[in-house]
Amino acid sequence: MCIVYSLGVVVEDINLRNEAPEAQDNVEAKEDGEINLIDVFAILWRRKVMIIVITAIAMVGVVVFSIVSIVLPPETSPLPNRYTSYAYVLITDGRSPAGARETLLGYGAGFARRDDTYSGLAMFLLRSNTLLDSVVDTFNRRNWHKSDKVLEKKEGKRGNQEAGHSNETYKQAKEMGEFTEGAEWHKNDKQFRVKLTRGMLRSGLGARFDRNSRVLIINFTHIDPVLARDVLNLTVAKLEKRFIGLGIDRDRAELQRLELNLAEVFRNILLLEEERRRLEQAAVAISVAGGANLAIMADINRTIMAWEAMRQVYTQLRVQQEVLRVNIAVEIPMFQILELAEVPAVKSEPSRLRLCIIVTFAAGLFSVFLAFVLAVISNIRKDPVAMAKLRGTYAQA
Repeated sequence: MCIVYSLGVVVEDINLRNEAPEAQDNVEAKEDGEINLIDVFAILWRRKVMIIVITAIAMVGVVVFSIVSIVLPPETSPLPNRYTSYAYVLITDGRSPAGARETLLGYGAGFARRDDTYSGLAMFLLRSNTLLDSVVDTFNRRNWHKSDKVLEKKEGKRGNQEAGHSNETYKQAKEMGEFTEGAEWHKNDKQFRVKLTRGMLRSGLGARFDRNSRVLIINFTHIDPVLARDVLNLTVAKLEKRFIGLGIDRDRAELQRLELNLAEVFRNILLLEEERRRLEQAAVAISVAGGANLAIMADINRTIMAWEAMRQVYTQLRVQQEVLRVNIAVEIPMFQILELAEVPAVKSEPSRLRLCIIVTFAAGLFSVFLAFVLAVISNIRKDPVAMAKLRGTYAQA
């Protein structure tokens, strides 16, 4: 409105300069706001056809554009529907039920606000190239295997040998946990061939941390709702694995270390038992032959002592493992998936109605501005003094 009013004042000043000298004596009366508005509306009325035509063309054009964007397939549409899936993860700092409860409330000792260290770390990991590349690689391999399975159903073959994926590779990938049970397959085989890239994942992935509830909200947006769900769930799983792998959760890290030590000690116990049996058989063979077996008996005794020591170590490690399992069971995990992503039923963007309103309103403002510009140009052309100044031929008396 300020621009319109200013243009109206400019037009009024030009009209006043073109009027007779006796009319200029009434400049103060002409400067009344009502007269300026009348002149403004007069300019708009003279250009009403242009304003209506420009606004109508813009309105029809944006409506047609919106309809075409809906009719065309999402892959070729200039403005496709985009769907957003959400997953919710609880990030806590407490390592006991009481500490976790304080963390959920957002306060710690002395009612001081806890730092959002772990939540910030989780959001940083979501943007790290290591995590993104891991998601991209796993998702692309999963898509190729799924595509081969679809071809296998249609052609009655076991695997797609042309694509280089045999049944053995498919089974190994499934045993490694590359597939999600109950995953929905697309009806169109081409949708399985979508290649996920780091840039696509980074641009569609978003995260927001709610400090009140300590919940990390992760979302992914894509034109394919099923793909958005699958990519987000895979990202959350990779984030959980990466988060726990850093060793921040000491109890879980200690439990993993104990499990490795238990496996190593158990293997040593089996080796010692095998060595003991071998030495005993050798001692029996030597005694049957009538030879001396003092050295073998000493080896057997040392093996028995080592075996008993290993058993004690194994027993202690087992006790520590069970204690840690009990502690973990009564604690709230530092990283806990509250809800995985689901296939969104409603698009999240774009709002075509809002687009139509904005474009129509912008076209109307542009046509009004153009009307004032044309009016100013017309008045300048009718003013000989102004035209002389523009041509550079104006000379003051």
